[in-house]
Amino acid sequence: KGFIQMLKSGVKGEAGVETRQVIQNFVNNSLLGESVYMPVLHMVLPMVVDGRLLYSEMWVDPDAQNAQDTPGEGKAVKMLVKFDIEEVGFFDLFFLYKDGRMHLQLDYPDAYQDKDEEIRENVSRILSENDIRVETFVTGSSKESIPLTEAFPKIVERRNAVNVRV
Repeated sequence: KGFIQMLKSGVKGEAGVETRQVIQNFVNNSLLGESVYMPVLHMVLPMVVDGRLLYSEMWVDPDAQNAQDTPGEGKAVKMLVKFDIEEVGFFDLFFLYKDGRMHLQLDYPDAYQDKDEEIRENVSRILSENDIRVETFVTGSSKESIPLTEAFPKIVERRNAVNVRV
C-alpha cells in the first residue's frame, strides 16, 4: 500500500515537479517496453475492472503495412492482446486493422462457448459503432494460447530479437 501511495502522490506532484516527472517516467517505463531489439511494441496493463483483477499484455506492430498480407496504400496495425480476468479466465485477441477493416481472432475460456453467437454479435456491434468493418471474425478456445512468434513472424526473422513467451 505504501508503494502505491507513493506513486499516487508523486503523479499528483505533491513532492515537487521533478519528482512528478520521475514517477511518471517510472510508471511509463514499467508498463511500456520499447526496445530497438524488439520489432513490436510491448505493453503491460494490470488493472481492476468491476472489482476483478485483470492482467493484460499487448504486442503492437504499428508498421504492419510492410507485411505481405496487407496490400494497399493505407497504414495497417497488427495487435495481439492476452488477458487474464480473475475468476473468468484467459483470453487472446489477435487482429489486423487497415483502412477501417478488421480481421480478428478471439479465443476465450470454454465456459463461454455456449455464448459464442452473443459474443460475436456484441463485438461486431461495438466495432461497427466505431466505423470498423469486420471482414473476418474467428472465435475459439483459449486452451492453447496464440504464440507470439506466429502472430509476429518478424520476431523470429530478425534473429536479433528477444524471445518473449507468455
